[in-house]
Amino acid sequence: MRTAEDSSAEQGDDLTTRIGNDYQAVIPPLREGTILSIEEAEDILPPCSVIEKYTFLLALYIFGKNLSLVTRFVGNKSMKEIQALYYGEFYASYEYRIWSEWGK
Repeated sequence: MRTAEDSSAEQGDDLTTRIGNDYQAVIPPLREGTILSIEEAEDILPPCSVIEKYTFLLALYIFGKNLSLVTRFVGNKSMKEIQALYYGEFYASYEYRIWSEWGK
């Protein structure tokens, strides 16, 4: 009786595992300053006022998660600041849970 190993050996298939330094992928280094830790972001980004937070929330209800339109609507914040607000303070808040259920 022939096994799968016999038939693959006859066909010349190379099923060996390639392990070692010769077969490792090269991962390029990240560019300087592309990823901020939470502590770094809190130090760099200015805090939002209450009016800015409510303007941000209103923009989310109007435009959804289109953060480029939210940034234009808020007006005085950069895209980086809006993203930090969305994925930081807002994402972990009660307002986020209400907003995410509202769109369903």
